[in-house]
Parts: sequence; C-alpha cells; structure tokens
Amino acid sequence: MNLSEGLESAGILVSSTGGSSSGSSSFLRNLQFDVEASSTPDARMEWPGAQLEADANLRVRGTAEHPILLGHIHVLSGDLYFRDSHYHVARGDLNFANPFRLNPVINVEATTTIQQYEITLNFTGEASKLSLSYRSDPPLPANDIITLLALGQTSSESTLRTGGTTQSGTSGASALLSKRFRASWGARGAAVRHYAIPR
Repeated sequence: MNLSEGLESAGILVSSTGGSSSGSSSFLRNLQFDVEASSTPDARMEWPGAQLEADANLRVRGTAEHPILLGHIHVLSGDLYFRDSHYHVARGDLNFANPFRLNPVINVEATTTIQQYEITLNFTGEASKLSLSYRSDPPLPANDIITLLALGQTSSESTLRTGGTTQSGTSGASALLSKRFRASWGARGAAVRHYAIPR
C-alpha cells in the first residue's frame, strides 16, 4: 500500500462512526495508529467538488474504532465546485485539533462571479457549525447575495418572475446554500498528490 492509499484509508477510518467491539476482529481492536504525513510544497489535494494546492502536516493516531486526526492544512489556492458554480479559493486554513471527533476549525475565503457581481465568501468556525459571511462588488443587500448564490438571480429578479414576495424564497435559499457548503467539506473520498514522509 502506498502513502496515497494509506492516507485515503485513514481518512475513511477517521470519518466513520466506528462499529461495535463485538463486530471487530481482535486484530482491529488491538491496532494502534500512529501515522504522520507532510506534503511537499506543490501538494495538490482533491476530493469531490474541490481541488486545492496546500501545505499539510497531519497525524493519524488512536485505534480502528476511535481514530484521531490531528494537524493543519494551509490552503494556498484552489477551486471549489457547487453544482454549476465555480469558486476560487484565495486562502484558507483547516486545523484538526479535536482529539475526540473529526471536526476541523475552518477559515477559508473564496470568490465567485455571478452575472456582473463578484462575491466573496468567508467560511469560519468548526465544520459542524460553519459560519458563512459574504460581500459583493458592486454592493448588494444580504438577501440579494444569498438568493444570487443559491438561485443565480437576485431577490428582486425573483420577485419579478414570481410576482410575489421573496421572504420565504430567501429563507429557503439560505438554508439550501448552507447545506451545500457544509457538505462540501466532507473528508471522505479525499486524495492527496505529492507527499513527504517525515524521517
């Protein structure tokens, strides 16, 4: 098994909820992880919906039933894809410091262009309760930015099409947007290209 396959297997173990002891072999129950991986400067990390260039230093510890992922990923640049939308990642950091569950602290800035608006998004906080802030150039009200990101049109354009109010539509768009972004940070299926094994 090469390092890429090992990291992918470790990622699946860390992201899983774990099974009961009765369903595990004695080998797995007694298996202890202590794997450290550091990326080379030109590391490219990929998982469904994301391609990132980053520096990473990660360590997998614990057991098969209770694996622990610790370390840091510093994102240099990259691209995120949500359905038909493309987002450029300007910078970012993911800190894995929780020894009890996979719940990294995220600080990422990404930009996208929809119609004539350049929208900047900031993701901050723990992955399980990620906060999203946003701004646009030219400036738009917050509800217009949300609707534009989720539906591809401003709330005023949506009102003209439907002939009604947009409050419920904006709330639905906000919920949909948050769900999409939270799902994008899932670690399962992640792969990393170019590594260095610490000596």
